[in-house]
Amino acid sequence: MKKRICAALLAAAGILGALTGCGGQTADTQAEGAAAGAAVQATVGTWKTAQTLTPYFYEDFLEADGSVEVMPFTNPGDQKTALLAGSLDMTGTTIPTAIAAAAAGEPVKVVASLCNKCSALAVATDSDIQSPEDLKGKTIAYVPGTMHHVLLLDVLRRAGLNPDKDVTLTRIDFFDMGQALAGGQIDAFLSGEPYPSQAELDGYGRILSYPYFDDSIGTINAAMIVTEETIAQNPELVQELVDAHIAATEYENENPDAWLDLAASFGTDRELLEFSADNIELCWDIDEQYIRNCENLAEQMMELGMIDHVTRKQRWSNPLETMEIRPIGAGASSADGGFMVFCKRKRPAARIQTALAGRPAPCIGGFCDRRAGHHAVFRHHAAAPALQPAARGLRICDRNRLRPDAGLCDRAFPAAAPPF
Repeated sequence: MKKRICAALLAAAGILGALTGCGGQTADTQAEGAAAGAAVQATVGTWKTAQTLTPYFYEDFLEADGSVEVMPFTNPGDQKTALLAGSLDMTGTTIPTAIAAAAAGEPVKVVASLCNKCSALAVATDSDIQSPEDLKGKTIAYVPGTMHHVLLLDVLRRAGLNPDKDVTLTRIDFFDMGQALAGGQIDAFLSGEPYPSQAELDGYGRILSYPYFDDSIGTINAAMIVTEETIAQNPELVQELVDAHIAATEYENENPDAWLDLAASFGTDRELLEFSADNIELCWDIDEQYIRNCENLAEQMMELGMIDHVTRKQRWSNPLETMEIRPIGAGASSADGGFMVFCKRKRPAARIQTALAGRPAPCIGGFCDRRAGHHAVFRHHAAAPALQPAARGLRICDRNRLRPDAGLCDRAFPAAAPPF
C-alpha cells in the first residue's frame, strides 16, 4: 500500500532551502495532465552505482500506464544541472551538492533520501595503521569538496590530528585510489563504495573504520531533488514519484537480489556487490536525526569554504514536530464541521490536546499509518483560537492526503490557505 508523506515534507523548509515536500513537472501541459489524473510520464536522473539504482524500479510502482525514463549520470553536479535546465523531473544527487546549490540560490528541494552509509576509510593490508590516531605522518588520498572530504576531516579531528600539519592530503580521483594504495603511493583513502570493499576483497587493503558519527554527519549520503518550479506547478506528479520511490526502496530492502542483480548487470562484480552490501543503506525517510546531520554537514561545509553561508531564516523545520490544520469540508465524517489536524507523531490526540492548552476538543476519529503520519479530527470550531498559534508559519498541503479508506473523508479539504 502506498504511503503518503507529502504533508509532512511540505511542512518542512530545508536548510538553505534544500528540504521540502512533494512537487511536480517542468511543463505546463504535464501539470494539467497530472491534475486531470493522467498517467505519470517522467524523466528521472541517477547514477549506475549499487546504492543509487532505486529509480530504475519506479515504473513498477506507478499507476497503470505510468512510465519513467531513467537517465544515468556519472557526476551529481551534472544531474543537478540537468534538473535545473528542465531535462529532468527529479534526480538523485549528493546531500553536499543539494546544500551547495541551495546556498547559491538555486531553486532545488529535497523530497526523499536515497541512500545512507556507503563510505569507508581504507589502509594497506600490511600497514601498521590500526586506528585513526595512527594516521599521523601518513599520506591520505581524498577528493576535495565531496562528502568524503568532510568525513575524512571529521575522522582526523576526532583522532586529535590537524589535517594541515599532522597528515599529508593528496588529491586522487576515486577511481584511482585503489591503485595508488596497492602501489604504495598513499597510506590510506576515504571514499564511497565499492572502492574500499574492492581493496579488501582483492587483498591489497583493509577497511580501518566507517566514518559515521551521530553527533556529526551520521550516515547521510544522497537524496532525491526536484525544483521549486515543479513543486508549484505539479505537486501531483512528484507525489506519485515520491510514492514510487518509497515503494521501490522498500521492495529493494525486502528483495536485495533485485538491486544486486541490476547493479551486476551494469558491470560491477556480483561478489564485490555482496561484500559491500552491508555498508549500503537504501532509504527514503527524513527523520529528526537526518535533519540534524544535514545541519551539521552544512556548518562543516561552510567551515571548509564549500559554501559561504547558512541561511538562518531557512534552518530546518522538523517535519516530525509540525502540525497542519485544515477545515473539514463537505464529505467529511463530521456533519457540524471542525478542523483536521495532521501531526506526524505517535498519540496525536495527546499532543494536540497539549497545543489546545487543555481545552476540550473531543477526537471524533483518526487513523495511524507508521509511514504517512498520524491524524486526528476535532469536532468543534471553538478549538480554532487555541489552534491558531500552532498553524502560524506552516504550509498547508495543497489537497487532503487522508486516504479514503481511513473512513474520515475523500478529498474533503479544499486547496486553500490556512483557515486562520
